[in-house]
Amino acid sequence: MIARTIPAIIIAAFLSCLATGCVSHQRPIVSFDGANQVTISYSDTNGFLYGHPGIEASINGVSGSLMIDTGTVAPLLSRQAVRLCGIVLSPSPNQWWDGQRMVSMEMATNVTVRLTPNFAIHWPEVAVLSTEDKRETNFFGFLDYGTLRAAHAVMDTNKKTITLSR
Repeated sequence: MIARTIPAIIIAAFLSCLATGCVSHQRPIVSFDGANQVTISYSDTNGFLYGHPGIEASINGVSGSLMIDTGTVAPLLSRQAVRLCGIVLSPSPNQWWDGQRMVSMEMATNVTVRLTPNFAIHWPEVAVLSTEDKRETNFFGFLDYGTLRAAHAVMDTNKKTITLSR
């Protein structure tokens, strides 16, 4: 059992390094307007994709939903967000590891996501999903572990809240 586990860990570490090396992961910038802490509610109803909890957000004044996925290493935007919010894509795609193979993904730069009037996240660079999901009309994408970590997020699963702090 241990003989199989060690190679699996080594391969997983290698693939993780490969994945993070292929897309620049600039740290998100979190900003609080006059507050040191913000608490937001999340939903885990079936309206969100793949059973993940989701939060309401806005980009360029357009409202939509972000799915919380603590298993992703970087934020991802949907095609819907790009189309609805007027986000400009960079001319050259980056390579991204999707867990099975390398894929080309377009990138957006300087995207600001507002979660409350007092709290915003700025992503210097964010990958864009290659296909549009017709099931969700205002699906903005995935809020990742790195972004939540940068905002010192604490999830309360009983109250279905996320507290973000400086």
